[in-house]
Amino acid sequence: MSTTLAAGATVGAGTFAAPSAQAEDANEVVVLGWVPYWPPEAAALLKKKTGLTLRILGVDTDQEMFTKLKAGGAGQYDLVYANAGWTPLYHKFGLIEPIDPSEIPANTNLYPEFLTTASLPYVADPGKSLLFYPNMWSPLAMVWLPAIVKPEGEPSWTMFWDKSVPKGSVILAGGDGDDFLAIGGLARGVPREQVYAMTPGQLKDVVASMRKLKPFQIVVGAEPEFRARFRRGDATIGLASQIGAAALINAEAKKDIAEAAIPKEGSIGWVDGVMLVKGTKNRANAMKFLNFIGSDVDYGKIIFAATGGSPCSKTVTEALLAEGGDTAQMVKTIQADKPSVAAQIVMQAPPADPNAYAQAWDDVMAT
Repeated sequence: MSTTLAAGATVGAGTFAAPSAQAEDANEVVVLGWVPYWPPEAAALLKKKTGLTLRILGVDTDQEMFTKLKAGGAGQYDLVYANAGWTPLYHKFGLIEPIDPSEIPANTNLYPEFLTTASLPYVADPGKSLLFYPNMWSPLAMVWLPAIVKPEGEPSWTMFWDKSVPKGSVILAGGDGDDFLAIGGLARGVPREQVYAMTPGQLKDVVASMRKLKPFQIVVGAEPEFRARFRRGDATIGLASQIGAAALINAEAKKDIAEAAIPKEGSIGWVDGVMLVKGTKNRANAMKFLNFIGSDVDYGKIIFAATGGSPCSKTVTEALLAEGGDTAQMVKTIQADKPSVAAQIVMQAPPADPNAYAQAWDDVMAT
């Protein structure tokens, strides 16, 4: 899930205080993850259908998630959410236990692509071993107000620099500095496979171009606020965590004011899922949790409505299509029924040289 889809509010049966120990009762499951997946009705549904009480620590970014797990590990959490591009790092540090999908009956609900595509970073052994249980996916997208932003030609990331864009109206979400630099790389013609491994010269050029967009707006952990800024006209073009953002903006505005596209240069994006913490003493509840999120259609509908991301579950996607109307149209708009698209996305991931990217983003943000 995009790193913007996180917040720190209380959610129904869950609590967001940092856990002082692992599970405090036999029916509890402790999760480190993105809060928008667990609105009050979802936590209540988990409790009703499985008997599990959710205790979740909400986190904004993959970097923060990794740091917290490395510090706390099995003594604090049962499960941890992640973007696919981060799973090899967790595995390298021995923080997670690979998952045999046959242990989770819900695996039959998944599109086969999410179990067997070897190029996906979390697929350790196609069909046999996964570094997480896949949940949702989406490419990051460009969103703009066509009444204001009027470039010529096919949608391109270079539209951020178009003269029609009012100063201060660029909004960035869907990631952090590393990801924003990657998008800047795409805009400058850096090959997709190199956007998280740019040379010093490429990074220098991207920094210079990104500084020209300032003052830009950055929204972390507040998808509704991201959409509200477009409705108010405070933002006119932006990077969104998923291609369904424009449809959600238009639905909330009750008229068509926004458009979204995957620009011609391609995009970064995410498949997200839930990892099993290595050595957890609460494994049975963790597996029950994974089976719930993978099998419960009601839960799948809740998070689809809340996030606009595409379900990895074929069962959930088909149920959404069966509803018809705007829901089915949204599924088709975001290509949720075309899971092969997920394998074509450049997965958000730690950069090859984290220090260089951190310095580059500091240079962008410097006054």
